[in-house]
Amino acid sequence: MFMSLHQTAGESELWSQHWLWERPGIKRLFSRDEHTRIKAALHTQHDGEELLLTALDGKPQLKKIGILLDHMREKCTSLYHPHADISYDEISILMSGRSTLKKQLRFKPIGEGIQFFAFAESRNGSQYLVDFELDRNDREEGKIQKTLLRLVDRLPRNSRNHRIAADNLFNSVDTCRRVAAKGHRIYGTLRLDRGVPHHLRQHMRQMKQKGDCAVVQSPNDELTISAWVDSKVAVCISNVHPPACVLTRRRMKGRTDRVQLPCPLPFAEYNQNMGGIDDFDRLLSFLSVKLRCHKWWHAIFYFLIDVAMVNALHLWRQANPQESDFTSRRVWVAGLIEDIIAKYGDRNGCKWVQEDSDTEPDDHDDRPYAHTGGRGGSKYGMAKASDVVAGTERLEGRHFMVKRENRGICALCYHTRTDKQGQKQVVWMCEQCNVMLHMPECFKEWHTKKKPRSPFV
Repeated sequence: MFMSLHQTAGESELWSQHWLWERPGIKRLFSRDEHTRIKAALHTQHDGEELLLTALDGKPQLKKIGILLDHMREKCTSLYHPHADISYDEISILMSGRSTLKKQLRFKPIGEGIQFFAFAESRNGSQYLVDFELDRNDREEGKIQKTLLRLVDRLPRNSRNHRIAADNLFNSVDTCRRVAAKGHRIYGTLRLDRGVPHHLRQHMRQMKQKGDCAVVQSPNDELTISAWVDSKVAVCISNVHPPACVLTRRRMKGRTDRVQLPCPLPFAEYNQNMGGIDDFDRLLSFLSVKLRCHKWWHAIFYFLIDVAMVNALHLWRQANPQESDFTSRRVWVAGLIEDIIAKYGDRNGCKWVQEDSDTEPDDHDDRPYAHTGGRGGSKYGMAKASDVVAGTERLEGRHFMVKRENRGICALCYHTRTDKQGQKQVVWMCEQCNVMLHMPECFKEWHTKKKPRSPFV
């Protein structure tokens, strides 16, 4: 979440020492080597448990991250009761590695990646992901329809008559009737080869002028199919709306103002409510924690963190309507980070200290960078050189050299020299800075210069 507040070209810039790119906040949390080790071992379950567990969609659970994925789906569904109007569409996330879950995404900006099918709120100002399911890229017959019906079954049991807006990838006459049998309604655009009556197709050939429309209703149920000319002829199916038309304002070629034209009611509601997934996807792109990754479970993990942040913000705004008007998302994320560190942060591992805090650190906290990790004096529990250089503690107070039994590389030489190989090991260590140094050349340079440089360069 901290990385979402600082968008960079790469992870290494977060720990950069350049005065334009430096971000001291993350150095107080953990080092770059600690972040690398956590990222390398990131998974939420043992691979041996994969055959013993079953996902919510009835298929074998995913390796690495299946438990977390199902837990997130359960939380998103149980913590929020959606309104009547919801939208259904796909969400695509970029993944540059290789995986069986990866697929080519035609007509998508990212080109290739991992895809989810999801329900989201359609009301203006309500960006919440109600439920989602991973597209496993298998060749199951009728996969698109089965996925939609599974997610419809998972809608809250105490709610009926949800009105689902979906595009022509998911809609058909058979799908509308199956969704209606489950107690809900669906509407949206329709492809010509998915149940459009022959006589309506014949009439569509005569519709030339913008605003022309035609509506056909099934005599057996409330299913209506509408055709309308906008920029081109479009078809919409609905078991929600009556065969009626409303007025809408559209642009006309050769005119600067908008003209009122007749429009079938399903098209008007579809244009108003279909953008729920697109609005949520737009919020995911802002303040995203996603980093470039080649492992498929990393891409899904970053996506779940983004979903949790957006959904949590929506729930917080509902619970605190007075504060939500003047609290931006960036300020809310910063406050969330501080609350998580205050509640779950390790006293010895996390170096986060509130500037306005009145409490004094313990004796164990007098070395603000005394953590293990990385090269340049980090062996045998030494501090990382770049972390100590970023601070000012090395220039203050009294510093003493002690002799160690274990040899190590001089932190200043490793930090500033380009030839990392062939450096002689030393036995002297600064007890206060917790780094190995040449005595007396590097010791003097280290404790007197703001930007120290090895005398042996």
